[in-house]
Amino acid sequence: MGYNVYQGQIIGPFSAETNLLTKIRENCADSSATVWHLGIQSDMGNVFKINDKNVQIGKTGIYEIGNTKITQFSCNQALRTNTIIDYVIIK
Repeated sequence: MGYNVYQGQIIGPFSAETNLLTKIRENCADSSATVWHLGIQSDMGNVFKINDKNVQIGKTGIYEIGNTKITQFSCNQALRTNTIIDYVIIK
């Protein structure tokens, strides 16, 4: 049995403590979507919470996580318009 795979993108600005997983699900019009891959482009030093772990963006301004079911995704601070989040959803 195969999977249907969807790709999309959300772009900041985002307020502090924004539930980005909810934003992704709203963007794809599926409140039960399973996010399986994230690519984050943001300012160095920004902190995100992914699956109960804090992740800080490094010098490259890019963080990527794949082949992982994302159950929690939020930002710890307000993010500017240059924050781009790519995602892959599996159904």
